[in-house]
Amino acid sequence: MKKLLISLLVLVIIIATGCEQKYSLDQTLFIDSIGLDYNNEKNEYEIYYHIASSSTLLTNSLGGTSSETIYSIGKVSANSIYEGFNKITQNSIKNITLTHVQSMILNFNFITIENLHTICDIVKTYDYISPNFYIFATKSKLDDIYSLKNPENISPFFSLITGNDFVTAYDLTYLTEIARAMYEEFITPKLIVIEAKDNIWQNNDEKITSVAPIGNLYIKNNNEKVFLELEKYKAISVINHEVISTIVQDGISFRLHNNNIKIKEKNNKFKIIINGTFYATGINVNNRNQIKEYFNSFIKEEFEKIINDTKELDFDIFNLQDKLYRKSHFKDYDKEKSSFNYKATEIEIIINYKLLS
Repeated sequence: MKKLLISLLVLVIIIATGCEQKYSLDQTLFIDSIGLDYNNEKNEYEIYYHIASSSTLLTNSLGGTSSETIYSIGKVSANSIYEGFNKITQNSIKNITLTHVQSMILNFNFITIENLHTICDIVKTYDYISPNFYIFATKSKLDDIYSLKNPENISPFFSLITGNDFVTAYDLTYLTEIARAMYEEFITPKLIVIEAKDNIWQNNDEKITSVAPIGNLYIKNNNEKVFLELEKYKAISVINHEVISTIVQDGISFRLHNNNIKIKEKNNKFKIIINGTFYATGINVNNRNQIKEYFNSFIKEEFEKIINDTKELDFDIFNLQDKLYRKSHFKDYDKEKSSFNYKATEIEIIINYKLLS
């Protein structure tokens, strides 16, 4: 009888310790993009997510049910961000993992310092989520961004936000950069703002959502935000280090090839030095120098405009105060801090672009 009890006890221990479910690769769903919004009317968070395969999802509300559909889009609502992330992993009969998240898209309604802190905390404490993903901002509805209206079509969004195109074309913002800014006083993080567009398609049968960058959103630690539109500030293309941006000015098309921005400081005076190369239309032997001088002058004026306007807003988008803080090696900075005035800061712009044939 004693041996039987011991055997039963061993069996119970084996069952208790060995019943954790193990998933094979074909039983695992990989999320590669997450969108977060806050619904002010319902006072709840809405979280969207994109999964590479939809045939294994449990419910119709999470995307297409056809085995031929090669992606799925899910959505959960929750009273807190933590609750929302937990719901994601519970909405499928398969194992859902966040190890391959490549982007987060935050609606303007969601973006507060408190919510950004929560996202950083989740990444620090949540199992199997890597911080090596990019963060975007949007004013668009997330069901437009994530194409819930027509899940049978593959949006160009997926080749941009979940692929490498944006990575090679823009200076994007990692979550780790946001986390650093959350805990350091003088860093103003930048998020590239994207917008859902569906007016480029000729008819509803072909209509799918496309996304495009429209500007930058800057966020202070006191929850102040400023949105600078690309349409108004051409300098944003240079700030974002775009390599595919085309700027049309006075009938000439300029295509940015590369940019290198350096900021130097001496006696609280700053120089913003921009070197780069560009292509242009309408070049001939006689006008090469003229086009080069015109483009350099144009970019300088654009930077002067964005600096003057951000001075009016008292928004240090180039983190000049942080550079003074680093230079002081964290010593006696209170004296320098009290004397720093971004509105009155002297900034010289030096532009040196070369024209490529």
